[in-house]
Amino acid sequence: MDFYKLTKLAPVVAIAAATMLLSTSASATGFHTCEVTDPADWVSVDALKQKVAEDGFEYRRHKPDGGCYEVYIKYTDGRIAEAYYHPVSLMLEVIQRRGTVLYRMPEVME
Repeated sequence: MDFYKLTKLAPVVAIAAATMLLSTSASATGFHTCEVTDPADWVSVDALKQKVAEDGFEYRRHKPDGGCYEVYIKYTDGRIAEAYYHPVSLMLEVIQRRGTVLYRMPEVME
């Protein structure tokens, strides 16, 4: 392939790479998902922080992920983990650390 063809191809490759990067960074991790809810119904971040404290953890930061609040928490012994809270009910659904599930909300039997 000659230099002229490479210079024509470079912008196309750059656009394709940028599109793939943006689409993957905006998507959920896929580790855990919550039921679909309207974002307008989500509780406030202040309420989330209060719930995290009530559960015995130190709040570090959070982000929406998979329809949940993914919260980075710190245990009293200093361990860091990720906790997934339902955004409307604030039920703690999962805690995981480095790919290992430390807690999973029990299934409700009806």
